[in-house]
Amino acid sequence: LYNIIKQGALDSSKNIFGGEKSRTLKSHGGTSFAIGGYEESEIASHLYAKKADKDSILKIDRKRDFGDSRTSGEEILDVIHRQLPKLKPKERKFVEDELEKTSEERVKNLFDGESYAFDYNATFNELQESMEKLEGKRGHIDDEEYVKYLEGRVPYLKELVEGYNKLSEDERVILQNPYGILLSYEGIDLPKEDLEKFTTAGICERRTNKAIPNSKLKQIQAPAEKISQIKEWINEKIQSLPENSEGRKALEDVEIIPLEYYEVKSIIKTY
Repeated sequence: LYNIIKQGALDSSKNIFGGEKSRTLKSHGGTSFAIGGYEESEIASHLYAKKADKDSILKIDRKRDFGDSRTSGEEILDVIHRQLPKLKPKERKFVEDELEKTSEERVKNLFDGESYAFDYNATFNELQESMEKLEGKRGHIDDEEYVKYLEGRVPYLKELVEGYNKLSEDERVILQNPYGILLSYEGIDLPKEDLEKFTTAGICERRTNKAIPNSKLKQIQAPAEKISQIKEWINEKIQSLPENSEGRKALEDVEIIPLEYYEVKSIIKTY
């Protein structure tokens, strides 16, 4: 969020420290986002926000949110089925087809997957170990596929380490203490194919290769204890923008609310 505010846009091509790719190297290109208005979109958005939370400021209460079937992911599939009547015919057909291929284990990974938070020490250690393996300092590797993996992994790890070393001390502190956020944008200006084409089963996910400017930012959800810090970042950015610019007006008007409101909503719905 610090970089989004500073750079003036959400641009995944400039984000080397966070998200899916920083952990798996298997991310699709562009920015992943969920279309608003479906219950499963809200659930998935908050789950991924929590996955970025290093210090567990927010906790997923699986039993409360998803019932006794939480370990298999069956409840989130039930949510998707309930939403099907609200989908357009093509969307419904796509989801129905994909649900037939969706395993319970795959859905469970929404809850139990590896955190997306950047860990400098782990990254540096992995780089050193990977380079030593390629150089034969840890014995000969017979697995050619593993060698190819390391050859692809090392340059990316170097990019992370070098990028981190270029950061200021304040930026390093921010990076080492991540927390979940959820951003809502006005998306009607995105290319039509980005808004209509599914990329993932069941959670109304799309992707765009286009940078999304802060002039389209409508709402920021973040842990309540972090809101004052976020307001400081925004006010600092506002001072650097022309008075009548769209970017400045959007940041002046953006709604900032506690991410905990989702927890409250879950409790109200339950009882």
